[in-house]
Amino acid sequence: MNIKNIRRVPLITTLSVATLTALFLYLSEQTNKLVSFDTDQIIYVVFFILLGLFFFFIGIYLSIKTFKQFRSNKEVLTTDHSNLGVYNNVRNPYYSSVFLISSGILLMTSNFLSFLIIGVNWLILTLVIITVKEAKYSNKSDTNYLKHVLRVNRLIPWFNQYFEINAFNSKDQIYLEQAGDFLNKELIAPVMGIYSLSLPKLFWFRKGVCFVSEQGISFYSYDVFRGHYGQLIAFDKISSFVYGRGTLGYSLKIHASNTSINLYFIKKGDVEEFIKFTKKRIKV
Repeated sequence: MNIKNIRRVPLITTLSVATLTALFLYLSEQTNKLVSFDTDQIIYVVFFILLGLFFFFIGIYLSIKTFKQFRSNKEVLTTDHSNLGVYNNVRNPYYSSVFLISSGILLMTSNFLSFLIIGVNWLILTLVIITVKEAKYSNKSDTNYLKHVLRVNRLIPWFNQYFEINAFNSKDQIYLEQAGDFLNKELIAPVMGIYSLSLPKLFWFRKGVCFVSEQGISFYSYDVFRGHYGQLIAFDKISSFVYGRGTLGYSLKIHASNTSINLYFIKKGDVEEFIKFTKKRIKV
């Protein structure tokens, strides 16, 4: 396929999706066979309309961001897999915006059959992306592109899960000093975030700092209303250690026989060192 034909693909694909969507809208207006809800089923109608509006405006927003980035970012103009801006959320923002806008319009018809057309549109766009755009990189060992493929969806936009870990600021440093003084421990690989503690007959959330020491894993929290709080789980008491990385940050879960510490939204501290040290001490 030559360059001129490749440049025509987005336009042809958009026209195909638009034609299919317009045909469904026409049929839904001209025949009762496509009507799925009665007039008294207002709850379902409102739900479909609100869902359609949500997809429609997300698509409009995505298309505006894509247009602005194409005009302002030179790297996007020179590469097909930039990992900047909107490309952190979806690999093909133009096709994604077309899909979301058409899906929103179809859903606002309050018709179950609209899901069928949405599925067909998704199939058309996916096949075009795979056979035209992604085919250009099938025989290339482009490490950056392969990493981009692994971490970002092809068509459905989602939040970027590859955030940067922030360093502790001056206020956090004071907090860490308080933790060391209160628990009388040396802080190794401290991390900070929102912590959920499951204790006997108690379930609560607190912002605090968690760190490892020579004896085990410690948690410390302080606020004006509840004061200081500390907890220690010895390494030999830990029954399971679960860690992960998601859209909102790292998560760490330390379970013992009668207690546990669940850490979420962690974006500060040396999380990798925390995991490495803990795994070494519990011999995983």
